[in-house]
Amino acid sequence: MGPSGSGKSTFAMVFARRCADRGERAAVFLFDEARETMLARMRGIGMGIDAHVEAERVEVTQVDPAQLSPGEFLHRVQAAVDEKKCRVVIIDSVNGLLQSMPNESFLLLQLHDMLMYLGQQGVLTVLVSTEHGILGRRVAGSMDVSYLADTVILARYFEARGAVRKALSVMKKRTGGHEKTIREYDITSSGVGIGEPLVEFQGVLTGVPAYTGEKRGAGGA
Repeated sequence: MGPSGSGKSTFAMVFARRCADRGERAAVFLFDEARETMLARMRGIGMGIDAHVEAERVEVTQVDPAQLSPGEFLHRVQAAVDEKKCRVVIIDSVNGLLQSMPNESFLLLQLHDMLMYLGQQGVLTVLVSTEHGILGRRVAGSMDVSYLADTVILARYFEARGAVRKALSVMKKRTGGHEKTIREYDITSSGVGIGEPLVEFQGVLTGVPAYTGEKRGAGGA
């Protein structure tokens, strides 16, 4: 989860790409982005999945809520696992799913039950959740993902040295330990890169951190 443009969808698609690289199948359900836009974005970072899509190792579905009821959508997800043996399922995004079907009061409960079922089948389900806001101590309108997720990966923008940068952290992992450091990451034409822990900054998750490392002179790097 994280603000718009922080790379959540790209990170999610990396799981689908790696799954397909192993010869397994992945299913992607898009609510917020056009299918062609997603494919072009993956080509732009050197991780194109067109060959996997053509070989049916990655199935990309652009969901039109006007033509698909919540029950039909959940059935389609389950069919991707039961019939097509998909090992990775991506829903991008949960916000789009909930907003497109606002009158379904039990949709969140149904989604939770579906995730429990997929987990029992050994399927990795990646949910993308968009938060409103860019920088600041609080992000308004965030949905509570604790009810749905076993693991929560948080993306954040932060300002440092006259530039807008991005940080990644694991905020929750239901079973076992997890790394508690906050790391900077970047998405370029060469792919996704994750850097060293941001040990020289304090308050990265607020968006406006304080630099606590060694002070540099005017000619410093």
